[in-house]
Amino acid sequence: MNRIFEEVFRAHAAVRSEALAVHRIDVSGGEGESLTRQELLEQATRGARHLAARIRPGDRVVLAHAPGLEFVVSVLAVWLAGGVVVPAGPPVTDRTRVWLEGIIRASGATLLLGDPVLLPRLKQVALFLDVEATCLQSGPEAELPAFDSGPETLALVQFTSGSTSAPRGVCVTRGQLAANLDQIARASAFDEREVAISWLPHYHNMGLIGMILLPLWVGFPTHLMSPMEFLEQPGRWLSAISRYRGTYSGGPNFAFDLAAIRTTPAEFEALDLSNWIGAFCGSEPVRVRSLERFAARFGPKGFDSCAYFPSYGMAEATLIVTGPGRLKGMNPVSLDAAALADGQVVEVPVGTEGARTLVPLGRTWGDLELAVVDPASGERVESGRVGEVWLKGSSVASGYWGEVSSPDANGPFGHVLEGRPDWLRTGDLGFLHGGELVLTGRIKELIILNGRNLHPADLEAAIAGCHPGLIASVAFALEGERSERLVIVAEVAPQVPAAALTGVEQAIRLALRNEDVTPHEVVLVAPEGILRTATGKLARFATRAAHLEGRLKPLTATAPSGGA
Repeated sequence: MNRIFEEVFRAHAAVRSEALAVHRIDVSGGEGESLTRQELLEQATRGARHLAARIRPGDRVVLAHAPGLEFVVSVLAVWLAGGVVVPAGPPVTDRTRVWLEGIIRASGATLLLGDPVLLPRLKQVALFLDVEATCLQSGPEAELPAFDSGPETLALVQFTSGSTSAPRGVCVTRGQLAANLDQIARASAFDEREVAISWLPHYHNMGLIGMILLPLWVGFPTHLMSPMEFLEQPGRWLSAISRYRGTYSGGPNFAFDLAAIRTTPAEFEALDLSNWIGAFCGSEPVRVRSLERFAARFGPKGFDSCAYFPSYGMAEATLIVTGPGRLKGMNPVSLDAAALADGQVVEVPVGTEGARTLVPLGRTWGDLELAVVDPASGERVESGRVGEVWLKGSSVASGYWGEVSSPDANGPFGHVLEGRPDWLRTGDLGFLHGGELVLTGRIKELIILNGRNLHPADLEAAIAGCHPGLIASVAFALEGERSERLVIVAEVAPQVPAAALTGVEQAIRLALRNEDVTPHEVVLVAPEGILRTATGKLARFATRAAHLEGRLKPLTATAPSGGA
């Protein structure tokens, strides 16, 4: 893989300089700001000349912009100047401020870039780091430096959000980034006729790589809004897809639930989703009922369920790991739940009592290899068994910033399988079904209840759809005197009156009773009450910590039931 991002984009700009590159949506109905390919290249080059007077090739530059065009310009400018991009979010809350401070310390960055309006706040959190309001500031310029732009050169340090562990900076080289962009493009059969619509956080890998860099790499436009604009009014997402004739958009499973529940009648009536042929869903468990509900709601507005692209990815593999291919849709598999809890894969007819329905997440692309391995023995499991997902290929990241990447350090990188080195242990459990990956849970998130191994995703799937006012839920365990105690935290839609909250709790308990599970506690919270990562993934461990510390602000909570 010899191509580098800046050269690919330069080639696109040379062919169609006036084509739209990136557009910031104005959710109030205006036109918003946009840049053509040539304008983006010119601004990025100008910014790179300013940066070249401030940084040396290989220096890390933290980008703490609010959502907008300036962030896209800065990414390209840093690379053109030979720097390493460290994407981060603006410090708009106490949590994001602490997170940004942690990134600054861990990355050893020499410069922080952000928006002018945020400059005072950025200077408060930047410690001893130089801070600039923009890469386009007036001041000294330098010639663009000569630097190593080969595939082994570091391109970005992507800090994980810490949903299952302490945040770490994943090191992604130019070659790994290019390999993964090619894998996504192949899986989706993208060309320059696509139109991307994104509300995803621009500083995390799904939003940055999947929704900003990929369109620029392939050569099609992307229209951006902020996560907050989506969360405030989820129908804006679909309205943007309709208005700009979007073909490629998506997000975590919860986004499809929110859009189905909270799109207003006025928004619904104006929709035309017939162009949307790449609706990816990933980052958290893909739930059949969620996607079926979304398709049923918006089918009359042109949405075709064949557009579903259920996928699996992770920062340690740059972004995408598996995907089904274009217009393959969602093809659930029905499994015996008891056998699955014992690590065996036994298919049963749909509707069978005690069945668990899971969604295959496609296959690998390019040279990426996937193996299902016994996590204890380090050997491949036989067909029909669940094991840990291991990965190897040119898009697998180099390791964590500042950490020794070896199995001796008890890390996920550098493991040996069948005499071959450099395998990544994902920590995710799953199996292969017809060549496609099906995930069943994570090793570290197992809940052991009265001797039963339960995956939180299975319990959350059993709860999903049990009440029309339920948005999302997380399941986790607390230590008990005799066994672990199961806690469910569930978000309730704002239109559910206080008098109906008891009904929501009862519906959750009934759904779990059908699984022969009794929760010790059910905590109901308002929308966004469950903690999430920067990409919108449900953060079970963080929510568990918030519950233990009394920070969840429950709408109502049951007293301990005496259950397991």
